[in-house]
Amino acid sequence: MHISCSCGLAIPFKDCCGKYIYGTATPITAEQLMRSRYSAYVNNVPIYLMATHHPDFIADLNEDLITETAENTPWLRLEIIVSQGDEESATGIVEFKAWFQDGEQEACLHERSNFVFQDQQWFYTHGELNPAPLKQSRNDPCLCGSDKKYKKCCG
Repeated sequence: MHISCSCGLAIPFKDCCGKYIYGTATPITAEQLMRSRYSAYVNNVPIYLMATHHPDFIADLNEDLITETAENTPWLRLEIIVSQGDEESATGIVEFKAWFQDGEQEACLHERSNFVFQDQQWFYTHGELNPAPLKQSRNDPCLCGSDKKYKKCCG
C-alpha cells in the first residue's frame, strides 16, 4: 500500500518529508523545506520547526506554542502556488495554501513564505498572509519554475 506524504506528494513520508524532519537528509530547495515544515506541523514535531526557523525571526515562537497549535489544528492538505529557491539560490519564496478543519468548516491559511539559505541549509524567515498576487512581466521567467517565459507558460 502506497501512502502519500502529508505534504501532498505521492511519496511515502519516510522518503519525503520524514528524511528532513528526522535528520537523514537536508532540504536543497526552499519548497522542500516548506513542505517538510508543513509536515512537521501535521505530525507535531516542534523541534524541527524551531531548528528550521531563522533565529533572527523567531520572536516569541517556542516549542510549547507550536505543540499547542499542532494539537488543535487538523491539517487537511497543502497546495503550492509559487515556488522559487533552488540549490543555486541564496533566498527563496514559497506561496502556498494550507487547508485545515475549523469546527464544521474547512479554512485556509494562505501565505507567501520567505526563506534564506545560510550555513548550508534553508531557513524560514517570515511570511505574508493573504498576499497580493506577484507582479509578473510577460518576459520574466515563469513563477511555476518551468524554463519558459511567463507569457508562454502560466501567463
